[in-house]
Amino acid sequence: GADTFFSLVFRLMAHDQRFIDYCERTTVAEVMTTPATVLPEQGCFIDIARAFHAVEEKRLPVVDAHNQLIGVVMRRDFFERFHWDDWL
Repeated sequence: GADTFFSLVFRLMAHDQRFIDYCERTTVAEVMTTPATVLPEQGCFIDIARAFHAVEEKRLPVVDAHNQLIGVVMRRDFFERFHWDDWL
């Protein structure tokens, strides 16, 4: 999983100068997803469902009216707060 991946990254950084050089010259812009799919703070469950259906992300940033990041919604959070028993 992710913990194993990052453990490997840090081990390589401790022992491999070529890897360190690669990491230092690789920018965030090169690995980020653009454009970012964001959720408005005032959005509803339908907005969340549509956004997760449209992208394969596990987390989506939440922005306020000024487009400032204020939080993150995870798929797991969404499913846990959806009261399935009320609808099935």
